[in-house]
Amino acid sequence: MLFSLSYLFFVLVPGWLLVSSLGIERNRLLLSIAFSIGIAAINLVIVRMLGIQYSAVAVLTVVESILLLLLVIRVKAPASIVKGLNPDRYAGSVLLVVLLVVGAYAWLAGPYLEVPADNWWHLSKINDVLDSLRQDPQDAVAWSRLWYAPNLYGYFIPALAASLWSRSVTEILMPLNILNTVLFCSAIYTFALYLFEQSDFAPRQRVWCAALAVVFFVLQFGVNVFSFVRYYVYAPALMNYLVYLASAAVLMEVLRRGAWYAGLPMLIFLTVTAYLVHTQEFLFIVLIASLVIVVEFYNSRLDTGGSNRRTIAALFITVLAGWVLLWIVSYTRYSRANPLAYDTILPLEKMLPFLKNLYVADPTFQFYQVLGVWGIVVYALFFHALFRRQPMSSFLVAGMLVPFVTIFNPFFVDLFLRHNYPDVIWRVSYMIPLPFVGAYFFTRAAHSLASERGKPIRRGVGNAAIVAALVVLIFPISTTFFESRFSRLYTVVPVERNVGHDQWQDVFTFLSKLEQETVITDQVTGYLVNALTPHYFRGHKFYGFGAPKIRRDHYDDGTFSQYAGSLVIVNQRDGGLSRTGRLSGHWPENILKLSRFYPASFLAHIESNPQKYKKIWDQLDIQVYEIQS
Repeated sequence: MLFSLSYLFFVLVPGWLLVSSLGIERNRLLLSIAFSIGIAAINLVIVRMLGIQYSAVAVLTVVESILLLLLVIRVKAPASIVKGLNPDRYAGSVLLVVLLVVGAYAWLAGPYLEVPADNWWHLSKINDVLDSLRQDPQDAVAWSRLWYAPNLYGYFIPALAASLWSRSVTEILMPLNILNTVLFCSAIYTFALYLFEQSDFAPRQRVWCAALAVVFFVLQFGVNVFSFVRYYVYAPALMNYLVYLASAAVLMEVLRRGAWYAGLPMLIFLTVTAYLVHTQEFLFIVLIASLVIVVEFYNSRLDTGGSNRRTIAALFITVLAGWVLLWIVSYTRYSRANPLAYDTILPLEKMLPFLKNLYVADPTFQFYQVLGVWGIVVYALFFHALFRRQPMSSFLVAGMLVPFVTIFNPFFVDLFLRHNYPDVIWRVSYMIPLPFVGAYFFTRAAHSLASERGKPIRRGVGNAAIVAALVVLIFPISTTFFESRFSRLYTVVPVERNVGHDQWQDVFTFLSKLEQETVITDQVTGYLVNALTPHYFRGHKFYGFGAPKIRRDHYDDGTFSQYAGSLVIVNQRDGGLSRTGRLSGHWPENILKLSRFYPASFLAHIESNPQKYKKIWDQLDIQVYEIQS
């Protein structure tokens, strides 16, 4: 409970007070979370610059919150602090339902902690920051190094809240899962309400459309079989995605109302926040801002009212010139990463032989795994609506156009490869607002069906097909001539015990009582050791790159001598087969058959040298040894 309250304070209260002091009424929850994350990040920058203990961020945040509270009380009526999350009572009631349903789901389903999913990597990074918080005051950091430390800024808030009450990673697994899921889904709901204001829906239609967007975010948004909300619940990308959406909301308000004096500082603050926490969303903000301006410029051709049209035209020219200049500078100063290194990029000459040294993303790989057949249906509906000029938010239009101006644009791909690697370019696809657009068309079709009762059946066939498709295609389908296998439902359901970490909890509990040491073990056990204990396994994720090798051609008295004092864990307690691994291809189906990582020669070497390897724990096919000097 104390961790939960502290975490909620850091991730919600400072921003809420700032939003109240500024008199902001729209997107209040979303902006409160985004500003709170930014305040914590900037406070950490200050602490690092001064070279004082990281825990001082808590003191700074409390002091700032008190000052903001006094400002709100002085300038505004006290009621503005506790004003409802949404001024519309009906929308607020549905938000309460969303909070309760999502919270109950997150509690009943538990966190997505299948081994060896990426959540364990993120938990290990929280563990690293926790370790930093326990250390003495840090040295002052040079200005040039202050602004890029994603493994620190991105995981700092949960680590800080845990450190205040001496909580371990194991103790915050469930509360952090519930809090992040509820906060994310609630913010998505309020942002969706804002987006659908630009539709022709009635007020209550907008409310249920926003609630449906939350459902689609949980059940459909993600990649391959992995639900974004579940797979990234401990990752900086989840909460930083809200910073990205908050930036889009601020930009749209600025373009709509022309309040640059208030909106521009907020936009800069949120952009800096996104860069500090997780640079992926920083790129998202730059891209969506550019595309929203392009869409607004296109729409403004119908606007004959002068000043706003001239402002948007000036912004359009600035955006265009900025991207051209960036590409020229990057082309002349930076070399390009090998486009074919990860088999995610295709040479354009395979499709157009007359074009050389130009590349685009493979549309059949991760891009398709993000869309699935469900996303293809949504795209078909989107282009049909675009052709018919149905009213739609510029954010939705810009977001749906993202892949065509980024991963399928050879000039953007070239620019990206001069600053990053080809294996991550597909993540731009997370900008595609499929859950929002899918909810929009589902609501429109369902409303049309309801209003066409008693009319000829043929008029409702198309709408019925839309509703049916957007429901049925959430589920995995496999027939002789049709397959839709990238369903997120596989990871939305609770994790089975034989592929989770609980089956080895006894050894992790024992290890947590020991002083910090380097660990020699298999790559999967080591992956969990980094996340759940104070000890350190040198391998990268569950691949084990860089870890001491336990499979060797020869063992002698000198083997592992340089690791005197370290721990050796022999884990031959096998887990179950991973359906997720088999379906996704992200890891082998038999990844948890841990006994296969330990060759007989290694086991014989350990057992035959009791004077060197002191057994300190032994239970159910797991042994822990301490290497003697």
